[in-house]
Amino acid sequence: MIDKILQIIPLAFADSINPCEMGILLLMLIAISRTYKNKKAILYFGLAFILTMFFGYYLIGYFCLLYTSPSPRDR
Repeated sequence: MIDKILQIIPLAFADSINPCEMGILLLMLIAISRTYKNKKAILYFGLAFILTMFFGYYLIGYFCLLYTSPSPRDR
């Protein structure tokens, strides 16, 4: 179980940094910076977006690994 988690973390980190999501993050931060003038609030929105994307990809990778790896009965 731990080795699966250690396999997924670098994959989730690598996949969570892609140009499409960086574009969405940039557009979101521009829109938020026009609404909120507080830099701390803008930072929190950006961090929340990045962490949400990381955990989303982590869960996708975990369940893909969970359901595609052979079960103990198959070994």
